[in-house]
Amino acid sequence: MFYQRGIAIDPSNVLVIDDLGITYLNDGQSEKALEQFRNAYRIAPDDPNVKFHLARGLFETHEYATAEPLFEELSRSPQPDSTRMKKILLTLADVEITLGKLPEATQALQRLNLLDSVFPGLHRTLGIVFQQQGQIPEAQAEYAKEYQTSGDLEAKRQAMALADFMRSSGPVTELSKSGGGTVARQDQDRRKTIQ
Repeated sequence: MFYQRGIAIDPSNVLVIDDLGITYLNDGQSEKALEQFRNAYRIAPDDPNVKFHLARGLFETHEYATAEPLFEELSRSPQPDSTRMKKILLTLADVEITLGKLPEATQALQRLNLLDSVFPGLHRTLGIVFQQQGQIPEAQAEYAKEYQTSGDLEAKRQAMALADFMRSSGPVTELSKSGGGTVARQDQDRRKTIQ
């Protein structure tokens, strides 16, 4: 493989190591990718691209607690483009939700909303936060807004399910944090966002 030859020639070339990790990640080989990202990070821990790819690899392998400080640091530092910052903030929110840190997730989403109020995934993720907080009408509105802005069919399905729930139960008092079993599916959908 091209990248392995490049690493054999210069084992400290983080660009080649990182690219090999990206190739592995795109091929669904998350563990191999993470190994390459960790190697690159050992060589160049201050390189923002290396840090981003390591955080992404940790996220993809469900190492959320380890990914969290990297995403937090990336969210506070200048990024090469605004799209990357938006992805960092959305993924940071996803990590915080997974770790049960809803106020921190909300802060990341508020920052993202200031950058781009129609960024794909923003309103779906806000819906997840509201749903986990038991704020069902707000969650339903955010899911509906996600569908309107991005065409996300899962968000539409969730908005309709919550609307049905509200109609059938009258005033909303409490709903399970899983929202009828949808959080696992939403977690899978969120992982697609960072790519």
